[in-house]
Amino acid sequence: DSILVVFETDQPTSGAVRLELPRRRAAFLSSPGTHHEVRLSGLRPGTRYRYQVAVRALSAAPERMDRQDQKPRPDLAAEVRSEAAEFTTAPQSGPFTFLVYGDNRDRDADHAAVIKAMVPEAPDFIIQTGDMVGNASEDVLWRRYFQAAGPVLRAAPMYPALGNHELRGDSEARHFFRFFTYPGKNPRSRTVYYSFRYSNSLFIALDGNNPADPAQFDFLSQTLARAGKDPAVRHIFVFVHQPPYAVGAYCGSSREQRHFVPLFGRYPQLRAVFGGHEHAYQHLERGGVRYFITGGGGAPLYPRSQSCDREDDLALRLFRAEHHYLRVQVDG
Repeated sequence: DSILVVFETDQPTSGAVRLELPRRRAAFLSSPGTHHEVRLSGLRPGTRYRYQVAVRALSAAPERMDRQDQKPRPDLAAEVRSEAAEFTTAPQSGPFTFLVYGDNRDRDADHAAVIKAMVPEAPDFIIQTGDMVGNASEDVLWRRYFQAAGPVLRAAPMYPALGNHELRGDSEARHFFRFFTYPGKNPRSRTVYYSFRYSNSLFIALDGNNPADPAQFDFLSQTLARAGKDPAVRHIFVFVHQPPYAVGAYCGSSREQRHFVPLFGRYPQLRAVFGGHEHAYQHLERGGVRYFITGGGGAPLYPRSQSCDREDDLALRLFRAEHHYLRVQVDG
């Protein structure tokens, strides 16, 4: 019954999100500043809405002539509006489609090509498996990420996993915490894990940068245990940046195999574990659990390694060094 619209401006502004409702229009205001998080509430589940973001600079000045070139300067008090976009609220039941991708890093053209292919899918939401930028400390790289991903992000919520490059140059993940809001957000903890329900499915995000974190292990075990007892949860999906099993440049994470994998095998509702980190598509299976690596979001592609552990090699079903995304359809 609600959705969060997050946006930033170069200078302090007052902001509003204008929403078209069946018989009227509503405006939801944000606090003045450069970072804006606006919650649109009172919505109907599983409903398509049209919206637009509008901002107005706080340091307003009348239009005047520049002393050097005598050209008019813009009126900072003028309202600036985004293009109109649409989103769909989460349904309480019924079928849905989500996309999974990651590891675009700073290859803008390849990333944009993947996004261009994703847009016509009109997904209900997107899972991002991490490594959105090469160096998280550089604001210009984040600008380039959002410029490329904007066409799909303005129409679908995105749930990110924390990649290792989100910590490169920014060990406290300040930029990640600044740009992304997710369920149970806790900026005081650098380990990023959370869960959310969508229709008849449960989604769990884990942090492969710190798989031995005791609090994360407790969260995972308790969340899975509750879901296992809930007949309304038909499917469980897990996503993490570093995959437990892989046969590319890095191979699988032995620490995740010790801390996460034993829990995965206990729950037959756990349909898939999505990972990134390796720039290729990989389908692996181990202990009755399917593992998909979707690291083809635009970064340079990796070949298959011939020196991974036997556990990784035994798990492999298909390897393709291709730029790609995954489409997952849940129906019943």
